Amino acid sequence: MPRAPSVAPPAADADAQRPAPTEVAVSLRDPIRLQSGPSLSPLWTALLSAVAALLGALVGSYSSTRNARAAIIQKMNELEIESIERRLTEFVGPFIHLSEENKILAAELKRKQPNGANFRTLTALLTPGWLGSLSDGDRNLLGAVVANGVELRKMISEKGGSAVSPELMPYFSKAAAHFRFLELAAAGSLDKDPSRYMDYVYPRQLDGVMEVEQKRLHARREALRSQPDKAHPAMADIIIPDDLKLP
Repeated sequence: MPRAPSVAPPAADADAQRPAPTEVAVSLRDPIRLQSGPSLSPLWTALLSAVAALLGALVGSYSSTRNARAAIIQKMNELEIESIERRLTEFVGPFIHLSEENKILAAELKRKQPNGANFRTLTALLTPGWLGSLSDGDRNLLGAVVANGVELRKMISEKGGSAVSPELMPYFSKAAAHFRFLELAAAGSLDKDPSRYMDYVYPRQLDGVMEVEQKRLHARREALRSQPDKAHPAMADIIIPDDLKLP
């Protein structure tokens, strides 16, 4: 008997053969916020503000103190400049000027004298017969020298002690004594004994010492003027050269 033809089973549906997709449940939460740094508590904020205020106060205080100190230094320098100006204009300058004038008059007086290099007015006045030998012109010169000496002694007495260095006091003492003896000799009030009064001739070293003192004061004044807001050390003492020291 003939075999019946085989019948293939029906093909399965392709979609039915694929696995079913997996379902994933996703739950959304609150969005995440990124911060650049940790937040500051009110306590730290207040502390930082206080520190900043303190630093500002310290800077302001330092600046004020520095400005006040600079003002004080400048005022002190101005006062010292004024003091130096008074010393120069009221004593040192006028003394040098009048002393130089007296030196010129004395030089003219001794120009006619024998042995003029060693001529000293005081001892000449105490030499018997010298005064009577003078011409009228030389007598007038002598009178001017004596008058200037009186004025110089007055300047020394009134302002010398406070206007110059203490190191100059021995020079002023000898000069003042000389001018006084010269005045007395011109008036005929001293003995006619030149050798007795030889130690009281004018101390010529004083002229050079006064120039040194004048330059010292000028240098100090210019230093203060050039740096008015700087604290300067005390003015240096006068240095008297060996050739100007008293014997």
